[in-house]
Amino acid sequence: MFLPFSPPPYPSLFPVFLLLLLFLPPSLVSPSLTPLSWTSPHDPCYYLDGRPRHCLSEFINAAYGVPVNASFSQKAPDYDTNITALTDLHNPHNLTCWIAPRSPDTGEWVLTLPLGRRFEITYISLQFCYQGEPSDPISISILKSMDYGRTWRPMQHYSSDCLGKFGLPSQTVMAPASPFRAPLALSDLQVGGRCKCNGHASKCRRDDTGRAVCVCEHHTAGPDCDVCEDFYFDRPWHRATPTHPNPCVACECNGHSNKCRFSMEVFQQSGRRSGGVCQKCRHHTAGRHCQYCQNGYTRDHNKALNHRQACQPCQCHPVGAVGRWCNQTSGQCLCRDGVTGLRCNRCAPGYKQGKSPLRPCIRKFRRRKARIGRSYCSELLPECVSYCQPSQVKVRMNLETYCLKDYVLKVQVRGMERSGPWWQFSISVQTVFRTGSTSRVRRGPLSLWVPDRDLSCGCPALNVGRTFLLIGAEEGERGWGPEESRLVADRSTLALQWREHWSPKLRGFRGQDKRGRCPLKSPEHFTK
Repeated sequence: MFLPFSPPPYPSLFPVFLLLLLFLPPSLVSPSLTPLSWTSPHDPCYYLDGRPRHCLSEFINAAYGVPVNASFSQKAPDYDTNITALTDLHNPHNLTCWIAPRSPDTGEWVLTLPLGRRFEITYISLQFCYQGEPSDPISISILKSMDYGRTWRPMQHYSSDCLGKFGLPSQTVMAPASPFRAPLALSDLQVGGRCKCNGHASKCRRDDTGRAVCVCEHHTAGPDCDVCEDFYFDRPWHRATPTHPNPCVACECNGHSNKCRFSMEVFQQSGRRSGGVCQKCRHHTAGRHCQYCQNGYTRDHNKALNHRQACQPCQCHPVGAVGRWCNQTSGQCLCRDGVTGLRCNRCAPGYKQGKSPLRPCIRKFRRRKARIGRSYCSELLPECVSYCQPSQVKVRMNLETYCLKDYVLKVQVRGMERSGPWWQFSISVQTVFRTGSTSRVRRGPLSLWVPDRDLSCGCPALNVGRTFLLIGAEEGERGWGPEESRLVADRSTLALQWREHWSPKLRGFRGQDKRGRCPLKSPEHFTK
């Protein structure tokens, strides 16, 4: 049945038997067993200072109390089941024996021992009930199965005729045959070994079903300590070695989540240091480590990051702010035109409170535009007239004006946010008609920085949601912004509301510029 050899043709009653070590499901193991445990002055899985270390489970008799199944090859498979005499407490002065029933047939006895889990086996001890050796030749094979009896692998063979029965040379010399004849009678079966716990446990116990399971340490889990326990998924599981204990590491969620998962992609991107991704962040937090605030909340820097109230709702004014979200770090709300303050709750300098909820703050001066030919003129506050004079003079767009400017851009203003003495406009560059040789302006999203005083006087005059033709010089008073990498518009910059009929003329200027026809002359006037 399971032997890789044929039954011997000897006329004896019990010439051959097999001992099978079977790793069966725990339901087939007796539940009425005592726990396997031992005491130690300290946990062998940790150094005295608490650092994890490689450890081995205690040495046990894995067969103790486990019923053995005996079957005869010429009979039904379950010939004799639930044999406990072989695995009970062994007392040499009071032997309990199992005697194989007599049978006139020649065949094989198969003893199956279900261990219920994987073990690192050191020895197997089988003791007979009588003294001496049987007079007839006998062969024993020990096989093991790791897949619940579907397949078997030989561990050891014993025979008085190794070459004839197994095709293997003898490694020891057999004692002379005894004239004593007796039936097959066994008194004790022991399997010495350790629970296979992958170096993460020093103890092995029986659970409620009677199955031997590892008492896992190093934040590992599973019957063999072969997975990480919940929330300890910051690094992939590895077995412990004498040089690397490889404990499972908890995810870093700053106290805002107790659930996470492992991401190999994140682990690789971090240089194989951390791969935990927090899930279901609480307390209005978000991000891989629950280190950010959700939309509509901002960080309270007076509280630690792991505080339950580290994220507070944005306090944006319902009229002065656009929406209810704010900067998650500073708490700055997105203010409407002419509104300022962290909460957008007051009018900016040069503005006064209006009557419309869509324009809660309006300019203190009234601008009167009068068309004179193809130009416009404006009336401003006295202090702004002299300040904005360079950008208020009427100019005429021609090739000379076009060529002497560092950049000519078609932009759409999408948002604005105050940052100290500056205003940061979020713009989308739709067309780049001209840039300087050292310019970094490209199509797409960009930040445009405007000094607060210049914007208060309306030079340049920018409105969120509108499209402008932006004309400026990088070598003027201010070129690039506070970090020398951002575009700046100031009182010397022209911001004209875009008109579609300008496109052909500007594209023509761009073509002449590429052909090297830009003259070196002073700009004259620009008109719409």
